[in-house]
Amino acid sequence: MKVVNDLIKMIDAHLHLDHYKDDEISQLMETIPQLDWLISVSFDLDLCKRNLKLTRKYQKVRPAFGYHPEQSLPTEISVE
Repeated sequence: MKVVNDLIKMIDAHLHLDHYKDDEISQLMETIPQLDWLISVSFDLDLCKRNLKLTRKYQKVRPAFGYHPEQSLPTEISVE
């Protein structure tokens, strides 16, 4: 939490925003003005790509690209 001009700024440090439907994400963005950033965590290649698109659409979203230990790493072909 950081304090700027006596205002408390908050960050959601672990959210799987990529699991929500587009309309749910839009609604969420409208109802959380007190949050400066949302760190959306992904755990496979497709969700990394979705999170990247979300960061381009919503200023508050920051991606955390990675792979859940239960997921297999992508092959070179799947990354292309």
